[in-house]
Amino acid sequence: MQEFWQRFVLCCQFRKLVEPVTVSERQLVYGRAGEVELEGLLYVPDQHDPGPLVIDVHGGAWASGHYKSDRFYNRRLAEAGITVLAINFRHAPEFQHPAAPADIAAAVRYARTRLRSDFSSIGLVGSSSGGHLALYTGLLPDHAAHQTTAIESASGYTLPEGVSAEVDFVVGLWPVSVPLARYHYAVARAHQGRDTWGPNFAPDRLASSTLAYFGSHEAMDKASIPGILARGEHSHLPRILLVQPELDLNVPVFINQQLHGALIEAGADVTCKLYPGVAHGFAQGPGPKTDECIDDLIRFIAG
Repeated sequence: MQEFWQRFVLCCQFRKLVEPVTVSERQLVYGRAGEVELEGLLYVPDQHDPGPLVIDVHGGAWASGHYKSDRFYNRRLAEAGITVLAINFRHAPEFQHPAAPADIAAAVRYARTRLRSDFSSIGLVGSSSGGHLALYTGLLPDHAAHQTTAIESASGYTLPEGVSAEVDFVVGLWPVSVPLARYHYAVARAHQGRDTWGPNFAPDRLASSTLAYFGSHEAMDKASIPGILARGEHSHLPRILLVQPELDLNVPVFINQQLHGALIEAGADVTCKLYPGVAHGFAQGPGPKTDECIDDLIRFIAG
């Protein structure tokens, strides 16, 4: 009960910031992998108290997307007093797993060393395939494969020593948490014919992009978030919020029901919310449940 009231007070204090504040935007380069410079867009609320920081990981079936993809809710988060660093990262077809989580972990280390040091918390927010990558990096922040991307520093690009990529929380927005299950689902739906697909749903592209990034069924299976939890491979277990649209054709409800159960069994502090009547990506623009979802994100990030 005491913990509940502590969280309630913190939430009330943070909600004072919900009256929109002005926001500054700045493009930057946070890291480098080989010859690839990794860009980001920083949304900074114009206020003295830094509050939380979130690193936004865009979707795109591990093969497309851009740091401006989630601009609608990133801007809203920043107006509520949350600093947001939206990032680009390496993806298919040029790169394969685990290139993306190595870059995401580098972004966390960049935030710890090159941005303000007094953020109240640091977390990851990822949508669709970006939700998978945010969860994957959140569970395995300091894996050896995730310490290979250099970050920008005063002396050039360096691999920081002794800087953890652990985060306090992860928000998975309609995450593709079981890549192999979604791949098989997409293959089956592709064979059913275009007249059954529905709007904004291209299962053939989802299947080919997934295979392009992971390279094999075995790699997809190994990257399953419930699988990592069941095998006890994770080194960190942050607070987690899962957002699942009821009418999602890209990531059916059953996939993240499996994830929710695995997180409960692993002892995670997890919240999962189903949003009725909406489809994949609904909070990336105005709509009937968007305001509710963004308010839920703000409350969760407040802690």
